Amino acid sequence: MRSRVSIWIALWSVAWVAAAQDTATAPPNPPTSPVTPTPTVPAAPPDAPYEGVSPLNTNEPPFPERVGQARVLTWPGFERNADGCFRVFFQLSDPGPWSSEKTETGLAITFKNTKTHLRNTTRPLDMSYFDAPVTMVAVKRKHKDVVAEIILRDPTQMPRLRTISQEETGYHFLLAEFKCAENMAAPIVKKSNADK
Repeated sequence: MRSRVSIWIALWSVAWVAAAQDTATAPPNPPTSPVTPTPTVPAAPPDAPYEGVSPLNTNEPPFPERVGQARVLTWPGFERNADGCFRVFFQLSDPGPWSSEKTETGLAITFKNTKTHLRNTTRPLDMSYFDAPVTMVAVKRKHKDVVAEIILRDPTQMPRLRTISQEETGYHFLLAEFKCAENMAAPIVKKSNADK
């Protein structure tokens, strides 16, 4: 009986010593480095100039080198003029022909023999959260053409359509301008030959 107890005590002692040695020889936990805060990019001040494409500036669209020789709708956008009038605009690499027709929800503009050079161009512009006459602009490719559908809050309030050219950049714009109070939006730059 004593021999069995002695064996159990011996085994237990060996196990306890082995466990103690493992603990003693275990590598210490690596030192923890202090947490470094992620640097933040300061927000642009409210009066900072708009960096995107607009008829009011001469900024080029993204990846202009992809445009090539074909007529391309390079940028759809919307903005308010200095007088508060709202407009939708389409930047094009070439003036070219276009047509428009009324739809149940607003207006569809077809740019003949036109393509897009970026996937982002065909993403809908959701303006439903803005205080604007337009709720959405959807640009889609249709065969050899590009169709831009302008969905209006009130389909009876149609915009005035006109084209302008930027001599500095060589780009052209189709503007869909909406009434603001009693007057229409004032011309921004020289009209294109298509408006003469």
